[in-house]
Amino acid sequence: MKILIVGAGIGGLSLAAFLENTDIEYEIVDKALDWNHQGYSLGIWNNGRYILNKLGLADSFDRQSTRIQNYVIRNGKGKLLRTYNLQDFYSSYGVALSLISRAGLHDALMSKIDVSKLKMGMSIEKIEQDATSATVTFTDGNVKEYDLVVGADGIHSKVRNIAFQKDVVTLNKWRVWYMWIDNSYKTKAAVTEYLEAGEFISIFDNGFRTLAVITASSEHTTWDDTKGRIERLKRLFKDETAIMPQMLNTLTDEDVTATDLIHVETKKWVKGNVVLLGDAAHGFEPYASIGGSMALEDGYILASELMQVSKTYSLADALKRYEKKRKVRVSLALRLTRRMKGWLLIKSKFMRKLVDFIIPYFPARYFMKDYHKLMKEEI
Repeated sequence: MKILIVGAGIGGLSLAAFLENTDIEYEIVDKALDWNHQGYSLGIWNNGRYILNKLGLADSFDRQSTRIQNYVIRNGKGKLLRTYNLQDFYSSYGVALSLISRAGLHDALMSKIDVSKLKMGMSIEKIEQDATSATVTFTDGNVKEYDLVVGADGIHSKVRNIAFQKDVVTLNKWRVWYMWIDNSYKTKAAVTEYLEAGEFISIFDNGFRTLAVITASSEHTTWDDTKGRIERLKRLFKDETAIMPQMLNTLTDEDVTATDLIHVETKKWVKGNVVLLGDAAHGFEPYASIGGSMALEDGYILASELMQVSKTYSLADALKRYEKKRKVRVSLALRLTRRMKGWLLIKSKFMRKLVDFIIPYFPARYFMKDYHKLMKEEI
């Protein structure tokens, strides 16, 4: 079998790593020219570490990552509302949530593939299918035939736009800004949220660095240009008095990266000899820090199904089984994400105060139950 993986992100590399040293031939293309702009950090739960362990990468992951012990919730003035201790995850599963730089995880996965099979600065223009294969036209004009094309090319997937339904991407009316900040703002081994109506700030202990992710309600008709960004953020987050604007005073406009929150909802992940995985199939919003782990799972499950293809187990059967198995897990993870979103993204000042009042009395077992279910269920 010969397959093309479009996208060398976490999901695509996970799939390639599991196919290495099998009789399945793979090629990977990625539109990026290099890896100089890989973003900030990823949250990986125990289910993601479980997949990395199967690739022999658990020790490397542990050395590079920071294990989170507490989830701390404060209001914008800094008042402590609740601390959720994650110790029961460690006692039950060995690990809870770990933070790792995206570049570090990417490099670890790259070490498990044959890099000669990866072509950078390359994408696809067209996919034509018949009963047994997919013919791909690349951006350099070359045309090749494959048994399977895997769309692992992210939220704005070109594979999905070519082979599946379009208009599956929805822009939420929220914008996110990412930045590395001074370590004095972090709580050791913790994720800390500062909540106000229409805005919130997340501070992540990322080991030697501290990541701030700030989110606010925003219309998407106007893009947030780099010039003047710091001063605009100070005005926008004026209610976050515990941490703003002093957090921004040591930064420049270029130190902050902006993006809009996006929701992806696809009905099908398989169409003939084309299949989707990772954000191309089920882009996760960042509230539950679960997207990276689910992409790793996708790669593992798709690889295991492909390796079973035989005269009695067709490629079509394998892809159908992959989609069926993954949709169960992804549905649970999406429900978890929506639950976190529901109490984080509150625009009403009245509702924000009401939820803040309830948070100290909210049972931890209910708040964390979907996380536990996701960790307990078989991948």
